[in-house]
Amino acid sequence: MDHGSMIWEARNEVIHGSRIRPIWEAINSVNRQYNDHRSTWKPKVGKNVHKRITEAGWWSCCTDVSIQQNYSIEAAVFRDHLDRIMSIYSERFPATDPTLAEASMLATAAEYAMVNLKGKIVFYCDNDVVVANCSATCNSNQVLDIKGMAQRFNSAARILEDSKLRKIDRNFNFLAHNSAKWAAAVHVTGVLDLGSMEANIFSDDREWVPD
Repeated sequence: MDHGSMIWEARNEVIHGSRIRPIWEAINSVNRQYNDHRSTWKPKVGKNVHKRITEAGWWSCCTDVSIQQNYSIEAAVFRDHLDRIMSIYSERFPATDPTLAEASMLATAAEYAMVNLKGKIVFYCDNDVVVANCSATCNSNQVLDIKGMAQRFNSAARILEDSKLRKIDRNFNFLAHNSAKWAAAVHVTGVLDLGSMEANIFSDDREWVPD
């Protein structure tokens, strides 16, 4: 159902007396879906394609979020140098701003890696603003809302043997987004049980749609 239809249906329910659903409930639902889509949608600029690249001796970590009504669920997918999924970590964040939530997850992912993985890690994020502001070379024009998250990320990344931060296109980052959506749907956080997750979640280029 599209967003306009959802609000119109709520209006009809009130008028015809089939169900008394406050119009704000429908509007909040629309806003929540919009923010979730906005957290992953990015306009295509130029012809550059940003994919995850497997590098010998390097872990990789893809991060993303799923926006809920009044909080976000974040997820980080860790793979080894053979591209095998080693762990997926999820956390709840008490905000619905996509950029702030994605910056939080990137910082959390670096802190998780600092404790559990060490070694050399390439971090991937599909939010241009977050990547630009969390870059170790960014010394000015930082977005104030995420400056603290950027400092957290860089503090943890410095403890690692080595690290890189790269942009990844949303179209190649669905596993991280799918993991966040699934964690939100089943109300779990922490290290996710890979064996209990649906097979369709494990796709980098296709969004998972719950049955």
